[in-house]
Amino acid sequence: MTRRDSFDAALAEWLEDEATGTTPASLHDDAIRAARVVRQRPLLLVMVRGGVDFGPRLGIRRPVATRFVLVILALALLVAALALVGVGGPRPIVNGRILLARETTAPKAEYFTIRPDGTDEVKFLEASECGQCTFWSPDGRRIMMPKVIDGRLRTAVIAPDGTGEVVLAFPGETLFLGPGDWSPDGRQLALQGFDPSDASRAGIFITASDGSSIKRITTSTDGRSTESPKFSPDGRRIVFLAVDADTAPAGLGFAGDLFVVETNGGVPRQLNPAGTKALATGQTGQPIDWSPDGRQLVFAAVEGALADGRSAVFKVDVEGGVPVRISDFGQFLVSVEWSPDGKWIAYGEVTSGNESTWIAHPDGSGVRQLTGPGTPVVGCCATWSPDGTRLLIQRGTVGSRDLWTMDLAGNVLDRISSTAATYVWYSWAPQP
Repeated sequence: MTRRDSFDAALAEWLEDEATGTTPASLHDDAIRAARVVRQRPLLLVMVRGGVDFGPRLGIRRPVATRFVLVILALALLVAALALVGVGGPRPIVNGRILLARETTAPKAEYFTIRPDGTDEVKFLEASECGQCTFWSPDGRRIMMPKVIDGRLRTAVIAPDGTGEVVLAFPGETLFLGPGDWSPDGRQLALQGFDPSDASRAGIFITASDGSSIKRITTSTDGRSTESPKFSPDGRRIVFLAVDADTAPAGLGFAGDLFVVETNGGVPRQLNPAGTKALATGQTGQPIDWSPDGRQLVFAAVEGALADGRSAVFKVDVEGGVPVRISDFGQFLVSVEWSPDGKWIAYGEVTSGNESTWIAHPDGSGVRQLTGPGTPVVGCCATWSPDGTRLLIQRGTVGSRDLWTMDLAGNVLDRISSTAATYVWYSWAPQP
């Protein structure tokens, strides 16, 4: 008989005698030694073995039961891994470099990128009457900008430090294709196309970010040029401005009607109500913006005569419906921008010497005036930081301003630039 059998027999004999009192020392020592040499199976193995052994009781063959248990176990591990990823959540957005265009001697402007603390200024472009013509890629790693070669407008892509410039090659000799917007995934570009010798060729074009696979998605039926294309957050649609021949008042860029179109083509749908026009300043501010979920658009439009500038902010569902006014009427209120979290809309007037900036919820409630008459801050023209916690504004008198940040309560925070000038364009990228 083995030592294990001797232990079992002794234990059984003791139980049968209904032992009382102190357990025999020899039996106690044998029990401890036996417990030390019996290897415990891992819980996971016990669960698998139990499931496999239970299969035949239900009429399931052991190989089938084994495969079934292993599949269930793999799914359980996958769910656990996904849960752990969910606990961590998405990586928070960090505010990266700022792109700015500074005009010290009109009409020439110098284009820079700069750190959000105001250091490391890098010049990458110098242009005249360019305004809003440079655009960050969604990941903050590239900038789209205009490039004139042999008198023809083209589009180039460059790194924020001014290196790695790539000029996109396009077919034809007379078609001009200038910068427009990046798709949300950064793989495509929406470009503004026109032909000085043939007005009918005006339209919005989409190309891969390296300039390949170009296609036209809109065609001008009335000779109007198209400006300010902007991709929807899901990349399925583009909103753009069809520019009228009648110019806007001096210093306010150009006027026209807003349209939205599918990126795979189709018939554009007009957004602004009859009797209104959108104004694109060509400088700070934009006439239209998408909600972060891509379901709605917000835009500013002038009602009646352009020279009067009676304007307001409107909101409209992308799938259709009547635009709804969500702000009071103002004087040349032409700049709008949705906050990254979708909770606020920033909008502002651009009348020289009387500029004002407000924020409000998308339904028009909770209005706060941040700059302009009636507030401590003289300045204008706000754009959101990537994390949505602050706004970048111009502060100071016309022609002698710097860029500052401001919180949503209207408190001025940090000075970004240190050269008093006119800042004709600026935008903020996330940290790559």
